Amino acid sequence: MFFSRWTLFQGIIIISLAVLAFMADLFKTEIAIPASSSMEASGSMLMTFLFINGR
Repeated sequence: MFFSRWTLFQGIIIISLAVLAFMADLFKTEIAIPASSSMEASGSMLMTFLFINGR
């Protein structure tokens, strides 16, 4: 047999990753806040930033 069982599993994983990337691209949303926006950081945004970046 030319392909081993592990080659088959690797192929399945690569194909599933490609499908997942395609689906993520279909359902992506704009979540970034532009740097030129005049909004001030709200308390919840500041707390989220501190939680993510805190050590």
